[in-house]
Amino acid sequence: MRLEIKNKIHLLILVIAFSCIEPYEYELIHEVGPPLIVVDGLLTNEEKTHSVRLSYTSGLGITNLTTINEATVIIETSDGDAVTLTERHPGNYVTSSTYRGIVGQSYRLRIKIKNGHEYLSSEEVLNEAPPIDTLYGRYVQLPSEKSAELLNGVQLFIESDWSDYEVSTFRYVWEETYEWRVPYPSEYVYVPKIGAAIQRKMTDLQSVEVCFRGDTSTALLLGSAFSLNNSKLTEFPIHFINENDQNLSFKTAVKVKQYALSNATYQYYKRLKENNESGGSLFDKQKGNISGNIKSLTDPKELVMGNFDVSGVSSKVSFFVD
Repeated sequence: MRLEIKNKIHLLILVIAFSCIEPYEYELIHEVGPPLIVVDGLLTNEEKTHSVRLSYTSGLGITNLTTINEATVIIETSDGDAVTLTERHPGNYVTSSTYRGIVGQSYRLRIKIKNGHEYLSSEEVLNEAPPIDTLYGRYVQLPSEKSAELLNGVQLFIESDWSDYEVSTFRYVWEETYEWRVPYPSEYVYVPKIGAAIQRKMTDLQSVEVCFRGDTSTALLLGSAFSLNNSKLTEFPIHFINENDQNLSFKTAVKVKQYALSNATYQYYKRLKENNESGGSLFDKQKGNISGNIKSLTDPKELVMGNFDVSGVSSKVSFFVD
């Protein structure tokens, strides 16, 4: 009798529990208010073409980027100099290929778009980046993010001493170039003049067999003396290469860049990284809109997305041969 009553109670609990689950119907809202301006700019002490990209935010599910064209984009220095950027592609404004920032100099970005709205970034000092002392690899086993198995491969690390430099917050980017060989290269080449295929010479065969491919980092890699509680960066993981990847089959060259960030820019990237890595749960802390160092001069209440990054940069290249 007691067992029967107990089973009925369990059944009643299950009925109540499942009866409380109701489907939630929602309507996707594509636009909430006017779109916001997005600024993506980077200036370093490298002699190269520096760019500033301007666009508008868009609703969920919209893949086409709405660029801001025919704007006036100017980089201003603390000593009164100014450089006007040229719109090379829609929404992409660039300096000349010989322009470079000067360590110790302050810079700010001024933007004026066609509707008359004007925007200005805060002044950012271009800090000198300490050199990357070493870039090396070590064979390791790491847990897979997709399954319970362990991944074997080479973990790349860097070390850098920041103790003699004013800046202590950094961002890292890696670029990888590796040799790749065609499994079955064509031994013959068609010659239109004779209307037939002839066998390639050995030197020609090698030229079509060996190729080079490249890859670059997409995740935000940040380092800080505050988070590490140390003025020297040691064994900082930069990039993992799986042993099953073609990257390690022959020759691989990896270049790591270290950008010296202002504290404000570091905090901007940190918030952006936390927002991107959020699991999307209802219980996650809501990050809200992430704004950087750019404000509207026309309407102080207007929210501007993005950041003008002014950073000194150092780099290190290492080669790995199978």
